[in-house]
Amino acid sequence: ITTEKAAQCQASIVKRLDDLYRQSDYITLHTPLTDDTRGLVGKRAFGLMKKGVRIINCARGELIDEEALHDAIVNGTVAGAALDVFEQEPPTNKKLLALEQVLPTPHLGASTEEAQVAVALDAARQTVDALLGKGIRHAVNLPAMDLEELEQIRPYLVMAEKMGILEAQLMQGGVRAVDVTYSGDVAKQRVALITSSLLAGLLKPVLAEDVNVVNAPILAKERGIRVNETKSSATEDFTTLVTAVVRTESESRSVAGTVLGKREMRIVRIDGYDVEAIPEGNLLVVFALDKPGLIGNLGTLLGREGINIARMTFGRQEVGGKAITVLNLDGRVTKGLLESVGRVEYVESVRHVSF
Repeated sequence: ITTEKAAQCQASIVKRLDDLYRQSDYITLHTPLTDDTRGLVGKRAFGLMKKGVRIINCARGELIDEEALHDAIVNGTVAGAALDVFEQEPPTNKKLLALEQVLPTPHLGASTEEAQVAVALDAARQTVDALLGKGIRHAVNLPAMDLEELEQIRPYLVMAEKMGILEAQLMQGGVRAVDVTYSGDVAKQRVALITSSLLAGLLKPVLAEDVNVVNAPILAKERGIRVNETKSSATEDFTTLVTAVVRTESESRSVAGTVLGKREMRIVRIDGYDVEAIPEGNLLVVFALDKPGLIGNLGTLLGREGINIARMTFGRQEVGGKAITVLNLDGRVTKGLLESVGRVEYVESVRHVSF
């Protein structure tokens, strides 16, 4: 979410989670569960919070360390906790549920009788509205498109989503703008759906709610993200090319991708560096100086960790200058591995991208 959109909602953005913990009277969680967010609110986080803070979690139970929450309530740090989700469901932490400061509710979603009646009525009303020509609300299918045309753009839909996933894990800060340029053969197609796929990939890693090609443009608009499409007949080095530039409040990142043949996808440019990366599995994106020994040191480190390099691509703009190395890895990338790669001589920054 951008600073401007937050201001419209009378909210302010903090740069660091630690600052949020220190400043907040109420903390409500709205993040997906990933390896990075598991146990996000634990003993250390509670140690930073104001005395009397209140916690609300209707996202994912494993975001909170329940033992640490219990202790924080007992020692008076947390004055109350409203929980709709738990580490284990049905919940098994009876000593937490026994505390009078805890308000638990069952994680039922639309499983209640009342909710199912309401959903049925809403679906019926929407169907009637559609038949009467009053418009279709909350469509879950793709926009009307000829099957042949859909087949032609299908590889671009997949590639664009992966480009968005890549951008989301490279950048830092809230997205302000997305500029998508279509060049060559793809520019002859209707590209709105491709842009939607890119937005879906961009938003999925950072939003707890379901994101798809239908609601992605709406979610982007709600968050104040400006989206711009451009078509160009120029093809540069490729017969078809999709380039996405994503701007946050602090930086700008660009990724370009192409489709080879009918199905093969390649990331061919990252931040202006020419590469040839396959967007699948685990990627390690290393920004470093182009110096002798860099590649060897990276390979030695990964070998020592028992991680196989399935594919590697390297891009630079000048000898000895800044460069980028993209590695497809067979093994799991841990936080410890990222820290070790970051300490390799000449490495300036490193990102893990998971597809």
